[in-house]
Parts: sequence; C-alpha cells; structure tokens
Amino acid sequence: MSSEQTYQLTPPANWADAEARLKNADWHAASIVQQVFAAFAASGEECRAIGGAVRDTLLSRPVNDLDFSTTAIPDVAARIVREAGFTVHETGLAHGTITAARDGAAYEITTLRADVETDGRHATVAFTTDWSVDAARRDFTINAFSCDRDGKLYDPVGGFVDLAAGRVRFIGDATARIREDRLRILRFFRFSGRYARGALDAEAYAAIAEEKSGLEHLSAERVRAELVRLLITPRAADVVVAMAGLGLFEIVLGRSVQPEIFSALVELEATHAITPEPMRRLSALMASMSSRDVADLQKRLRLSRQEADHLRALSRAATDLSAKTGGDPTIGVALYEHGAPAIRDGVLLVAANDPNACTGLARRLAEAQAWQKPEFPLDGSDLIAAGFEPGPALGVELARIEDAWIASVFTLSVEELRRMIRSPSDD
Repeated sequence: MSSEQTYQLTPPANWADAEARLKNADWHAASIVQQVFAAFAASGEECRAIGGAVRDTLLSRPVNDLDFSTTAIPDVAARIVREAGFTVHETGLAHGTITAARDGAAYEITTLRADVETDGRHATVAFTTDWSVDAARRDFTINAFSCDRDGKLYDPVGGFVDLAAGRVRFIGDATARIREDRLRILRFFRFSGRYARGALDAEAYAAIAEEKSGLEHLSAERVRAELVRLLITPRAADVVVAMAGLGLFEIVLGRSVQPEIFSALVELEATHAITPEPMRRLSALMASMSSRDVADLQKRLRLSRQEADHLRALSRAATDLSAKTGGDPTIGVALYEHGAPAIRDGVLLVAANDPNACTGLARRLAEAQAWQKPEFPLDGSDLIAAGFEPGPALGVELARIEDAWIASVFTLSVEELRRMIRSPSDD
C-alpha cells in the first residue's frame, strides 16, 4: 500500500511535544539545513523552514520536500547562500524564490511576500519582513506553520488547533482566498482527503459552491496535477462524493461521474491490499470510457501519452472481462491478451461496477498477481522451414496459428502447431 493510504496522522499532544518533534526531526538536525539557518543568521536576516515540512513533521509523517522563507530580499538571499557554498538557481525571481543546491540537496528559499494584486491564477507580490503578512496570504491554516533553527514553532493563523482537530480550513475569508487562486478549490479537497477528519469545513464548502465556475479558467496542467493527487488520498471516496455533489466534475472533466463506483473501487483496493493508482481510480470515476472519451479526456487534462494508453488498456480489459463469463480459461486468455496489470485492474473495475459480475474476485486477483506469460512455441524459423519467405505473408500465418494456440488456452503442442502451418501457396 502507498504511504498515502497507510501512514497514520498523529498530531502532537501539546505545544512542547510539537517543538520537540521539530527539533529532533532528521531534516531539521541535518548539518546542511543548519548551515542554511546559520548563514542567514550571520547576515542579520531571519530564515525559517516553512509549510509542508513543518506540518508533516508535526503529524509524524515523512518529509519529502523542504522549503524556507526569509526576510532577505532575493538578491541578498542569493548572496548569502552562495557565500555558504551553495549553487544558486534563479527559479522564481518574479515571486521572490531562489533555489539553493549542494551535495545533492536543493531548497527553495522565498522572500516573505504580500499579495498586491491577484486575478484568480497569478499574483503580483511585494516583499515584506512581516511573517504574519506572509502567512495571511497562504491558503490553509495548516500550511502556514514555520520553525526556526532551534525548532521553535510559529503559528500566526491558528493552524495548531485545526491540525489537532483534523480540520482543513482556509485562512481568513474562504471566498477571498479562492478568488485569489481558483486552484484552491481543488487543493481544498486534496488536503481534506489527506488531512481532514470528520465533516469537511462548512464555510469552505459554501464558498466553493459559490465560486466553482472559476475552475473553468484554470489551465489543464494545473487541474490535472491536483486531480491525480486528490484521487489517491486516504479519504478520496469522501471528497469525490462531496465534489460530485457540487457539480465540480462536470466542470473539470466535462461529464458527470459515478462516485458510487469510485467508492466501491476504493473499498476493493483496501480489502485486497492493492496500492491506489490514479488512472485506475479515474477510470472508475468515469464508469466507462470509449477510445473517443479517452482522447477527449487526454486533451482536457493534458494527460501524458502513457496515462492515456493506460486508460485505454483498462477500458479494453474491463470490457473483455465483462463479455467473457467463463472460468479459469477465460482469465488465462485475457491475461495473455492484455497483461497482468491491466487484467488485475480490469477485474477490480468490473467488480466495482457490479459485484455480481466478477465471481471469485480474490482468486482472480491472486492469479493475475502470480501469472507468468507463456511463450508461443513457434517463431518465423518454423514457417521458413515449411517454405515461407520472410515477409508479410509469414507474419499473417504466424499470427493465425498463435490465435489458435491462444484459443486452446495454450494447450496445443509444438507438433500440433507445426501441423497447422499452411502451404505458402494456399490463399
């Protein structure tokens, strides 16, 4: 199972516990991180770890990315980290961000900012030295934590209480935060799917209901990035139901969805200890997709070719399994034709659509897991020996014999297959 599904959220018991977790965190104690803190302090500037790394440390979750904020303006920040031996990449100067890299590590360091103007997608910012102003421009209270070189925790917007309660809440007025960046609608559901317990925040839900049309103005790339992460969160079934109730999928996917089938798939994955996968879950959400549907979705979400091919393979496998109701031979042939991963997912999708349509689910999943593809016993040399010349006719004849071998569920012997070879002169 993925860490998204299995990692338990463990909020700190109190403030002292929170700061102890920060101070003792591996990332915080790392020499290279302490050197970043020390370099800014020596220059008379303040630097803190910010956002997700602090939040996840407080919840005893793994930390994968570490970002910093600082009172130093970008040019000064760049000079400070260069003098400390880091390579500087000017990755986001317009928004006050540089990247400091050394020894295989890279950290984004962003000057404290205030939003001057927003249009729902982009913000014009002004630099500040006020940590509370910078915190107020962020999205959710649990994303506005920061901590210093000593592990001291800063919480200017009340995120600690929300973290303990398992509540994802916008900072300040939810409507205002959404109008600043409409992607926050999808981020709210993604973060709720990962961090929330109990009912979703009512104020946020009401604001999203009023502002949902703003999703139409987002780029496909931004929508896709949020959606594929949202679909595999621990509470994905709950947030998908909530999103469907607001009609959000009609906006971002261009069609209605089937949250009950999605929820059934999530339950099957949990029952059979199968790692969630975004395209499988997207396929369940859409219930059924033709090749044209996949092409439309690929264009709408800017899916990669690999993702679109995956969706097509899932659709073919599920359709094939639905059409074939036989026992073990059926699954063997389907495995050969579609491959074990597609059949495993196809079995899950068929069962999610209709629990009665796929008997022996656990057995079939185990079979797909253990299956090894048999090797077709003939090759071109057998047909050349029978008089064929290399070329298209040889390939057609070889494919005909392979089809017969598959239909026998791989039981025809080499001798039987060789006897099936027609004369090259036969039409």
